[in-house]
Amino acid sequence: MKCYISSIGIKNPEELYNLVGKSSGIRTALITNAIDLKSPEGRKVRYDLLTSELTGLNLEVTDIDLGLYIGNTDGLKKELERFDLIWVAGGNVFYLRQMMRRSGLDRVLKEIINSGVVYGGESAGAAVVGPSLLGFELADDLEKIDEVIYEGVGLVDFVPLPHWGSVEYQSALEAIRKGFLEKGVPMEIMDDNQAVIVDDSSGRLSRKLVGTK
Repeated sequence: MKCYISSIGIKNPEELYNLVGKSSGIRTALITNAIDLKSPEGRKVRYDLLTSELTGLNLEVTDIDLGLYIGNTDGLKKELERFDLIWVAGGNVFYLRQMMRRSGLDRVLKEIINSGVVYGGESAGAAVVGPSLLGFELADDLEKIDEVIYEGVGLVDFVPLPHWGSVEYQSALEAIRKGFLEKGVPMEIMDDNQAVIVDDSSGRLSRKLVGTK
């Protein structure tokens, strides 16, 4: 299993290249369902910025809409296994989690990653892979979520806590951190220049927090 779990974007590209095993021609499945609740204009701005950043790092981007795979989990799994990297964008973590369940991605993600595909996610795409989302409602709007799921996907055994130190989210993040500390749930706290690298290619699972140089 190899994961690049970040607060915002890919600010440590060499770490990602090491995980993927190459620095160009990286076939990337881009999942942006976390921004589906934005206005069409807001979504386009965010999507354009995201794709520009990814292609600028030699990633060959293909959009994967989880909404198109509801009832076709086997098709989604087969599609994602042909990529080098799955990149899951930020946005509303509860909407993303809902779409992961409805498409069945949450049931097959571990198998996909264990087949050699690298998982990459930022913000909501980072938080969702932990064991729990309890408390993240303090930072995300639940109003338009049909099915609120507090169980994380569980790809990793710690809670990724992005955006630490940000003016917008700090109060909520401190409350979330306190809740997980009280429950004894392990966390990785990241500011907006940091990422967590998970790698078991040596036969032993390793995890490290990296920042920009």
